[in-house]
Amino acid sequence: MTEYYIYKTIKNDRWDLIASKFYGNQYDFADIINANPHVSIQPVLDENIELRIPIRENTADNKINLPIWKQN
Repeated sequence: MTEYYIYKTIKNDRWDLIASKFYGNQYDFADIINANPHVSIQPVLDENIELRIPIRENTADNKINLPIWKQN
């Protein structure tokens, strides 16, 4: 069973910014989009949309995509 963070969008939020915030990689937004089929895919998201952000296990594979200062 996948666990999720609940995130409420703010002004000018985008899928890539949210992915960067949670996963450390702006291109890693596919799982977030897939977890939120109720949200239309648009360049800039509306404010106050409640998104489910899948929680990922802290594995070595996930750490490779993080900036070096976050790989500890």
